[in-house]
Amino acid sequence: MGLLLGIILATMYGVLTSISGVLQLKEKQIPFLSAVSMFIFGALIVLTALLIMVHSIMFTLLLFSLLVIHIVALINGFYLFGRINISHHFFRLVISLFIIVLIK
Repeated sequence: MGLLLGIILATMYGVLTSISGVLQLKEKQIPFLSAVSMFIFGALIVLTALLIMVHSIMFTLLLFSLLVIHIVALINGFYLFGRINISHHFFRLVISLFIIVLIK
């Protein structure tokens, strides 16, 4: 049951991240590469979550994708607000850790 919940949560997180990347591409408030990275790594989170039981490397790709999303989100925060929003990134960290615990 935990694995299924982790897959669902990771898929939702990836889809929402990809959507934010697409929206930022349209808004042009952050660098092009940051917006594209949000879209690509959000999609990679969805892909790895759905294929997590097929191959063991998927978990490693999921961890890498979550890490990249955190880094890009920090960069985007600087571009949008000129600072890091601690509560926003703490929430991202909690969700990511929850996904990792459920899927592992």
